[in-house]
Amino acid sequence: RVWLQGAKAGTSEVFIDGLPGTPDNLTVNKKGILVTLAVTIDDTHPAASHFLAPFPIIRKFIVRLCELILMPFRFVNSIYPNVITNTFVREFGGMNSLKFIFSARQTIILVAWNGEILTSYHGSDGTLGPITHALQISDDTILTGSVTENYIGRIQLKI
Repeated sequence: RVWLQGAKAGTSEVFIDGLPGTPDNLTVNKKGILVTLAVTIDDTHPAASHFLAPFPIIRKFIVRLCELILMPFRFVNSIYPNVITNTFVREFGGMNSLKFIFSARQTIILVAWNGEILTSYHGSDGTLGPITHALQISDDTILTGSVTENYIGRIQLKI
């Protein structure tokens, strides 16, 4: 949180810490802030990205290896654009190639303006891919988006 006015103006502080995953987007609703967790973690669903966090050299190697694999496809596609190389560059070079870092569980957390967690919504039935955006359109409906999927999800809340 960055304070813009008042006695704390110009200072910052951690708004919320210790979430069970990696937050992606924030959306305001009537009660607070919806926080989507793009990657969720717990004891039964560890995330590959968290295993690699302490190893920056390995992370750098993986990224460079991926770029090396993509290089000839990008080159061919720049000279002779075609559906095969274009699809490979889009799928392998985009977030779809990283689906393995996303767990099967989707989580949206509702956080009050003071940082208190009010409630959370979880899904693990596989009907939605990783959720990276959530928008509450009514008291009982949340629309979701994802960087790896080509659809908008709809969640009916039980009130």
